Amino acid sequence: MQSWLRVSFLFALGVMAACAHVRVAPAGVAQATLERRQRVHALAWGLMEPRISAPDCRGNGLASAAVHLTFLDALGTVVTAGFWTPVSIEWSCAADRVPQPQQAPHAHKGGRP
Repeated sequence: MQSWLRVSFLFALGVMAACAHVRVAPAGVAQATLERRQRVHALAWGLMEPRISAPDCRGNGLASAAVHLTFLDALGTVVTAGFWTPVSIEWSCAADRVPQPQQAPHAHKGGRP
């Protein structure tokens, strides 16, 4: 009975710590697109690191980026002793920047600036 209670407690503890979400978003940057999501897998303790490109951003950069790690992702990482780490990556592109109108230089009278 006591071992069953211990297993239940450990299982509940694992489920409560089931997922992690981390988002990075600079202040004052408008989001231009819907969020994109891609599943990636790091292998060999990070030696084979996944690379993600965001071609729809057209050079504007990212408005936000997030990493999601679920309970099953964490379980897979633990079972493989960290050799395989699956995560989901979300990102949204920054809106096009609207150029500010240039002000004409002021003309000075009297020949001296």
